[in-house]
Amino acid sequence: MTSGQRLPTEGSTIVLIGDLSSTVDIEDGLHTCTDIGSVISVESVDTALDILESVSVQCLVSGLTRPGQGSERVENPVERDDTNQSGSDAGSRSRAGVPDRPGEESESPERDGLAPSIGSIERLVDAAGDRPVIAVAEANAEQVLEAGAHDVIGPHTPLEAAVARILNAAERYRLESITVAGPTPPSESLTTLGSIPSDPQFWPSFESVIREASLAHDDLRTERNRLESLLHCLYAAWWRLGRAESRSQVERRLCEALSAVENADLVWVGRLTPEVLEVTPETWVGGRDEYLKEQLYSLEGTDLSPAAATVTSGSRTLIEETTTQPSGLRWARTALEHGIRSICSAPIDFQGITYGCLTVCSTEPAAFDQWTVDGVSALAEVGGVLINRLELRSAVYADQMVELEVLVETGDDPLTVLAEYLDQRVDIETVVARSTFGSVGTISVSSIPEENETALSSAIEGIRSVQTMTGGHDSMRMQVQFAERTIADSLADHGAVVRSLEPVGNRVRITVELPADRSVRRVVQFLEDEVSNTELITRRSERSPRDQSGRFEDRLEKGLTERQRQTLETAYYNGYFDWPRERTGEEIADALGVSQPTFTRHFRTAQRKLFELLFDQ
Repeated sequence: MTSGQRLPTEGSTIVLIGDLSSTVDIEDGLHTCTDIGSVISVESVDTALDILESVSVQCLVSGLTRPGQGSERVENPVERDDTNQSGSDAGSRSRAGVPDRPGEESESPERDGLAPSIGSIERLVDAAGDRPVIAVAEANAEQVLEAGAHDVIGPHTPLEAAVARILNAAERYRLESITVAGPTPPSESLTTLGSIPSDPQFWPSFESVIREASLAHDDLRTERNRLESLLHCLYAAWWRLGRAESRSQVERRLCEALSAVENADLVWVGRLTPEVLEVTPETWVGGRDEYLKEQLYSLEGTDLSPAAATVTSGSRTLIEETTTQPSGLRWARTALEHGIRSICSAPIDFQGITYGCLTVCSTEPAAFDQWTVDGVSALAEVGGVLINRLELRSAVYADQMVELEVLVETGDDPLTVLAEYLDQRVDIETVVARSTFGSVGTISVSSIPEENETALSSAIEGIRSVQTMTGGHDSMRMQVQFAERTIADSLADHGAVVRSLEPVGNRVRITVELPADRSVRRVVQFLEDEVSNTELITRRSERSPRDQSGRFEDRLEKGLTERQRQTLETAYYNGYFDWPRERTGEEIADALGVSQPTFTRHFRTAQRKLFELLFDQ
């Protein structure tokens, strides 16, 4: 210790070890903080280890050590552990920069100038237990971390950032392990803590124990309040997201919800643009437009920003401290120039379809704990499900469509096998996924012999049953239950609708429709990945026939009589469609002043007309 410095008798302590004379003047910076117990500095690791036996220490910070200064006992790990095997001795000696044999000079960079002693770090880590050990090192950060250090601070890290990282590590330890200045009198319940000196002179006063316990309780209560606030934010976000009516609304509400999270200074959603292999900002909350303009968004190369890395890998990315990133990365330099220190990014996807990413940035280092990271990922996952459903709905009701004709091999997909087996065009009216298995489809084909119809379920693997709905001289409609997902289900997830399948030679031609604003490349790429020998042969734009009859509300008003519309509205607003029903048909008939048979006749007729308007086109 420095001359005149005394050991603290109470409170928690941060111990500084070795030479800290650099642009990061950590000792002076810590002494200006009022929310810590004590700060003491020592010259050697041995002194620090002695202090650990008698003082409650929250964090140890090891500075740069010159060769031969306060580290003689740690330069040779063999002297401190005679039980090491020869192989591990050599590894430890090599890490510590010690020659393998006497008289042989080491070429390790740790002997050149000021460098952290790896052996010192290992001794500190072993003695500190779960208390964090932080090193101030200009180089060899990876080796220091491998030695067990909690964090590595560069000597040119801004003072404020260095102090913040030390305090953050100390506070985390304090929350996880309630510490006091010394032990309470020996007892069975307390001796299990494993750090109680036997000398009563080091026992704290009863008041200090109560004070430390009170502080720890306050910290835990603060942490609980923060988690409750985060959960409230997530629940509110889920409620609002479920009521979004467009993809833009989903993205905007994701940003607005997470902007209320602690330490979130910028929240933005990036959309994937497959045609140009980029993820670009679509909406954001928190300003910092210049940062978003200057950031990298390409999905190619090695200098991938966290957002681009998230989209490319399909997994979340967490950057706890941008200052620790390699200086050659442009995205990291851009973030630091705009004060961004922490970044958390999660993919917005659904069943392998990536729509973009949700990214949260903070000006604070290590700003996002595991709870927050999991919350961001959960919201991004919800956003992916909703965007998929909204795109599917827009594909069904879009006015401007793109029609694709694609040739694929038959493979083992039940729909393509069905077209090949019947050897004719199969028109797809609907394919709806079931909750228990596969899907149910309604198809139209030319009339086929009865024996062929009954043989379908046994002849084609993946078809559970076939039932004729209507049949005539030239065509018939059938309901087919599939035991597994079909190519129509998979394309629907990408916002595309299969309209027909037709055998062409040894392949099948699939006609697909998708809205004009959807990515044709994404659909074709999916087919190429899933089906062998895929070839796009036709692409054309057309206006959907749904637009020819005007708005749905106008057609509904023309299609229903006043009595039919009134019957439907009364049944709806009286809970007739709820489960269980709030009111029976007889009660609603009484409310309308008609008999139950009359109510039933109007109700069934109105239902049929409504469904015709919805499904006939």
